[in-house]
Amino acid sequence: MRKLLAIALLLAFGFAAEARAQAAPATVNQETLAEARKLLVVTRMQTHMDMMMSHMMTMLTDLLSKANPGKQEEVRKAVTELFLPEMRAALPGLLDEIAKLYTLHFSADELRQVVAFYESPVGRKAIDTMPAITQQSMAMGQAWGQQVAQRAIEKHAETLRQRGITNL
Repeated sequence: MRKLLAIALLLAFGFAAEARAQAAPATVNQETLAEARKLLVVTRMQTHMDMMMSHMMTMLTDLLSKANPGKQEEVRKAVTELFLPEMRAALPGLLDEIAKLYTLHFSADELRQVVAFYESPVGRKAIDTMPAITQQSMAMGQAWGQQVAQRAIEKHAETLRQRGITNL
């Protein structure tokens, strides 16, 4: 179970750090960066990241609770009191790296055009509906993944048993 926890934490935190390290440009045009930051504000990126962190904390709580039977309340408190504040404190740095990422793909003028779209009525509607669409898409993807995995397990049960994989 400790290996599973370590893998989950690496996935949650490690890949994000690696992606930031690889994506950060050496020099950033400050005008473009300012427009990218404006885009993040207009699209409510902080709110989206808060939702993502909440989801990650739920997954971490579930994982740690399974690894520590009978300690669910202690785990919940630890995640809330220890992990979540660390993530919230580090969020501005992540948002800045995301803004820098936009500078790799858009000019300042292009970012102004994207901001203008998101400030329009249809752009605001897109922003307002994104969380619901994302949540619904994630639920659909999770159900789909479970169905496909179950079919694959059933289809390849004998091969899995031959390879010593029995705890599915």
